[in-house]
Amino acid sequence: MSVRDTFKLLINTYDNDNDNDNHYNYYTYNTILFIIFVGYLAQLLYHAIKLRYLGIIPDEVEHYAHIQLYINNLTLFLQDGPQTYPFGPVRTTPFLYYYLMGGCLKLNSLINLNPILFLRIINVIIAIIKFHYIYLLTKEIVSSKIIQLTIMMVATNILMYVALSAGITYDNLVNCLAVCSFYYLLRFLKGESGERLFNLAIFILLSLIGNLTKVTYPPLFLMQLILLLPFYKTMPQKVPPRKVPADLFRPKWLLTISSLVFFLVLNCTLYGRNLILYGSLEPSCPQVINEKICSNYSSSYVRDADLQKNVNLNPHKLPITLNFWNFFAKYVEENLGSILAIHTYQSIFKHYKDLYKENTLMILALLMLFLVNFKRCFYNYSFNVLFFSALAYLLLLFTHNYLTYQKFHVFGIALQGRYTFPVIINIVIVLTYGGMTGLHRYLKWPLFLFVSYVFIRGNFYYFKKFADSLWFN
Repeated sequence: MSVRDTFKLLINTYDNDNDNDNHYNYYTYNTILFIIFVGYLAQLLYHAIKLRYLGIIPDEVEHYAHIQLYINNLTLFLQDGPQTYPFGPVRTTPFLYYYLMGGCLKLNSLINLNPILFLRIINVIIAIIKFHYIYLLTKEIVSSKIIQLTIMMVATNILMYVALSAGITYDNLVNCLAVCSFYYLLRFLKGESGERLFNLAIFILLSLIGNLTKVTYPPLFLMQLILLLPFYKTMPQKVPPRKVPADLFRPKWLLTISSLVFFLVLNCTLYGRNLILYGSLEPSCPQVINEKICSNYSSSYVRDADLQKNVNLNPHKLPITLNFWNFFAKYVEENLGSILAIHTYQSIFKHYKDLYKENTLMILALLMLFLVNFKRCFYNYSFNVLFFSALAYLLLLFTHNYLTYQKFHVFGIALQGRYTFPVIINIVIVLTYGGMTGLHRYLKWPLFLFVSYVFIRGNFYYFKKFADSLWFN
């Protein structure tokens, strides 16, 4: 058999990723998926229980203190005052995560658990919901069971992603809402005519909730809306819904419409007010309070002001001659090193030499995507939505960091791999599907096992190997 014939045998020639690997017992698939979930849950609980309280998870101290404002307060929009000054202007910033966690903390009186552990368990529940929607989102793109398992294995063994999911931080709710919103966006594009409008309504509702959770969510929502129009116009249209007026009176529609109106009003009350009064979606601290109070109370404002004043005296300042490509290489290394390792108040960082297996897998996946599976992947509307939304979001983050470097000549300001997490699942699906689709099952299974080995060893095993006593309670 020639090399060409062997290649044809190993690479499927079907137009889509048929169920060529789906003939095996579903018990095997469900068993492996269950093992992946149990491993994920065990990691979450370990991090939630063992990691030092308020000393490891990024900004957990600030988030926990912020939540205290809402324990005995039913008001959604707090007024700025001496009690809130350490957090900067609270009346003009997203509040929903703190409000929800404050409400949950009231329930802790029933079981009298350590309040920090209790809130971490609540965040673990959010992470479990996220796992469910990662699975649903994966099934929207991928029919191959082996590829589905590979995606779930990778998604649940990204060290920083998993550790952060067990902490007290609004990023957990944002990341969960991002995955859910992409799922309903794809359901809108692919769903039957009677379901489309409902899926669109749920997508918008989740995005409105995300806008009230973190100020970085609106750019993601805007990108999704921009991408929605061209893909919806070019995709094969199905029969338009004719029973929409009757459906609007069903309980699920009444609840959905009521929720949409409620959260739309909240969005307008927050962002519309900011635009009218301050001319910005996110006004600065001195705009809302005054500079003297901000300088005396707000740690984030003081930090940024000190950076502005002292940046030219920073002894760690990188040379101005750091060109675009050098910056790009260092930027990628920093992001990968803080995503596939752990970057918190304590850090276990990985450099390129520590990530050669992961980097090799990603490079091979990109080569397969663009050289072998280009047509198969990019003729898929759902794949395009995930790919281009992730690309746009990553470009936005990179542009922000590059312009910040150009301004201050200091590398690393606001550079954290966790800022990519709203689209990290998109990236995992794109690379895994692009790299494995079309392969024969005799290649897929060994590849699944190797990927599992690389990410399990580089995740929890790596953490246990290098984490010292300072990491734990």
